[in-house]
Amino acid sequence: MVITRYLRDTLSSNLCGCVGTPLELLLGIGSSVNQAGVPTGSCIAWNALPNKALQAGDYHAIIHFTVGTGGGSPNRVTCFLERRNNLCGLLDTIINVESGTLAKGATTTIDFEALGVGAITFGATDILVLRFEKTNGGQTTEIEYDGAGSQEDSLITIPNEVVAVGAKFINQDGALF
Repeated sequence: MVITRYLRDTLSSNLCGCVGTPLELLLGIGSSVNQAGVPTGSCIAWNALPNKALQAGDYHAIIHFTVGTGGGSPNRVTCFLERRNNLCGLLDTIINVESGTLAKGATTTIDFEALGVGAITFGATDILVLRFEKTNGGQTTEIEYDGAGSQEDSLITIPNEVVAVGAKFINQDGALF
């Protein structure tokens, strides 16, 4: 089973020194298309996954970028999906992938992926952080989100989440293992 979490602007503040629009990774889709800028080194989205384990499997960050026009070198963006502790210290890097060249004046969908990742267990205060760095280019770069299920719905897919119960785990379907 795969879990899909959509980028949503439901937060009032960022954490871990993130800049820009604070976004959250939620299970529900949004109702209208919005955009968030990608400044160099920005965090975009996060979600607490207390006492959960993610089963081994594939991770995807399927992100819709809109790039401005203008001169200069073409844009590239690096995507990171990370497990961090409550002090924002890095614990695991799940995805660390740079995009190809993003087309100027267009919206491009990129699937940043990490395949065959082992199981990851989150402590009581650990968080999942989706972060982007604009690594090249002179044009504005924005992420489209809250697209109500349309192509503008940037999202991540992660392996099945399981909840710790003592020394055992329960998956989304309620099965104990």
